[in-house]
Amino acid sequence: MKHGIEHLPTATVTPVRLCAFQATRRPKQLVKTINTVFGSITIDGRLGQAHSDLMECVMFHAERSRIENGRLEVIIDPYRIRMAMGGGESKYSSEQLDLLSKDLTKAMLETDTPTVNIKGHIVEKIVEAKIKKTDRRAWTAECDRNLVCWVFSQEWTTLIQADIARYYDPAALCRIDHGSVAAIARHVLTHQHQPNGGWKLDGLIEAAGVERQHSKVKQEVQNNAEVLAELGIRISGDRVFLAAPAPSLAASAPFIPGFSRTRPIF
Repeated sequence: MKHGIEHLPTATVTPVRLCAFQATRRPKQLVKTINTVFGSITIDGRLGQAHSDLMECVMFHAERSRIENGRLEVIIDPYRIRMAMGGGESKYSSEQLDLLSKDLTKAMLETDTPTVNIKGHIVEKIVEAKIKKTDRRAWTAECDRNLVCWVFSQEWTTLIQADIARYYDPAALCRIDHGSVAAIARHVLTHQHQPNGGWKLDGLIEAAGVERQHSKVKQEVQNNAEVLAELGIRISGDRVFLAAPAPSLAASAPFIPGFSRTRPIF
């Protein structure tokens, strides 16, 4: 598993368990409060599983990072992100990527958990970096392009510093067509251990915030069994199992100060 910067987590558990991102690839603009056993969240924005894909690709494929004035700054290569968002198989649309990025800068979240209470944006701004990358191509000697800097808000930086980190390559999640299946997979990946006998699929559908007919979602999960297996998630009838350890979580990594993989948040 090749990681851009070893200390950056791909994702953290709180946004997933609070269902901050709608369980669909066609999210609606909304203002909604969600109450869960882990805490509550109020969302003002349009956030879905494609937005989760982008966030995870930015973190996983980051080339440089630092925390400046309490804000996480991440340098990324847009071309590399487009390839990652395409599941490593094709380039993702740059126009669609711009739309997802704008949604992330506009969205407002307010969380209320036993240990983290924040209210603010996720991404403060996305700007062109002064750093250039040189490509060598067959039809030209070289081609320079600017990298891009994502500046996450102080509130979001506070959340992920206090949260439980998870490490995995998001490429398999980007290849899942159904947002319901991606949301279920992400919920499973927030856990290091599973219940005896695995999870009941009906329970995971509810926990992931999927608001669709269960029978259809179950069929979609079955249809994506091979992709889910790449993430260490095994489907057996109406039961879901997490490999021990899951291939996606097996590799440990050092942390920058404040990032914790073991500190409980709930």
